[in-house]
Amino acid sequence: MVYGSAEWRAIYNKRVSVERVFSATKGFYRLDNLTHRGLPKVTLHCTLSMLVMQAKALGQARQGNFGELRRCTRRVA
Repeated sequence: MVYGSAEWRAIYNKRVSVERVFSATKGFYRLDNLTHRGLPKVTLHCTLSMLVMQAKALGQARQGNFGELRRCTRRVA
């Protein structure tokens, strides 16, 4: 993949979506201030957080709430 190529631009354009997920994950699933020590514990915490987000999106899809699929995080009042 060459910088500036069509393939590179297509992948780079998806970066905003990925950054949005990272931000939501860090803020809402307590990944911004981890208190675990050691890579295995941090990896487990992150993996479980991603699984919860995906399960929540799947639940919304099964209920037919397709408008809520983009909002995989809980709402903050």
